[in-house]
Amino acid sequence: MPYPSRDNRQPPDIFAAYRFADEARPLQLQWLWPNRIPIGKLTLLVGDPGIGKSLLAADLAARVSAGLPWPLPLKPSIPESLNPSLPESLNPSIPESLNPSTSVAPSHRGGVIIVSAEDRLDDILHPRLTAAGADLGSICVLEGVRLDLRTDIAAPLNLSQHLEPLAEAVRAVTFPRLLILDPLPALLAPAADPLATPFRTPSAGLTTVLNALAELAHRHSVAVLAVTHLAKTAGSRPIYRTRGSIAFVAAARSVLLLAPHHDDADRRVLLPVKSVYGPPPPPLQFRILPGPRLDWLPLPALDAPGLSADMFDLTPEARSALAEARDWLTDALAAGPRPARDLLDDARRCGFSRGTLRRAKRLLGVGSAKGKSAWLWTPPERPESPPPAAST
Repeated sequence: MPYPSRDNRQPPDIFAAYRFADEARPLQLQWLWPNRIPIGKLTLLVGDPGIGKSLLAADLAARVSAGLPWPLPLKPSIPESLNPSLPESLNPSIPESLNPSTSVAPSHRGGVIIVSAEDRLDDILHPRLTAAGADLGSICVLEGVRLDLRTDIAAPLNLSQHLEPLAEAVRAVTFPRLLILDPLPALLAPAADPLATPFRTPSAGLTTVLNALAELAHRHSVAVLAVTHLAKTAGSRPIYRTRGSIAFVAAARSVLLLAPHHDDADRRVLLPVKSVYGPPPPPLQFRILPGPRLDWLPLPALDAPGLSADMFDLTPEARSALAEARDWLTDALAAGPRPARDLLDDARRCGFSRGTLRRAKRLLGVGSAKGKSAWLWTPPERPESPPPAAST
């Protein structure tokens, strides 16, 4: 047995707690949503207000409760025998496997617990869950805590004070698999002061709550999905723009960013920001249809490499600047390759930052090549046009 060393600066009854690596018993990681939401861990879903985070959370709750399949990231191929230009109602023979919303059904179908500080069950959550095809009997909505059993009046749940009632709701669900906290900062606001800013929780207290959440997730083998907003700070990477505290990002094992598509304001893109258990998964996209419900769309393979969470400065001003930079760079390369240094200097004189121009470069698929004396930016490759048909 190792002899415990002591330090004069420590009380005599405090010793080092350690193990050697060969004494560990590795645990096999399980996924709720493969490569995106791990079981027994904390996952963050971040994005601007009104972008559709809560609607996405309802869609995920429906999939877990009813065992519905997860969306596919790849564009399906349609057999030649089917006419892809016809609507699905006129093409009833399209096999289910070609539906872009179809994949392998999750192996962890189970119960869901939703804690929402903003959306009520009757008028918001119930219609959304119904439209998404949820098994409503497998979803428990925790509306607060009762401070007096003689009344039905519920007080708002506060994670710093009410972790045991939260655990009680988890235990009440048969085979719990997903716990949704929406939004996380609002559930950390001091309950005694409704006007208190929820984002000024002392770091020590916040760490204690996040550690307790992690322990709850591990003990009940439930995936915790916490929803939060992005701060309005421009020019920072999304991982540093999570509103509230960087402690949220540090504690999460997976962070997903929901952002508007760079070309289509009606589409949303789900991108990985942090993934500690392996390579980041490919991005996904969807539209919001009446219901409201999500319509998951296939993401063309050519788009996937061009999408990265670091490319998204999500303020309207940044999106406008990116669109202008793309147009400018397209015109600048219309005559052929140009030295990268010259392009960056010209862009700066035109008011574009270096970061914005590089994001535009990646979105356009502009290449880089080593010239005789400098690096060149080359126009994106375009598919060759078919030769014109011979006139008769």
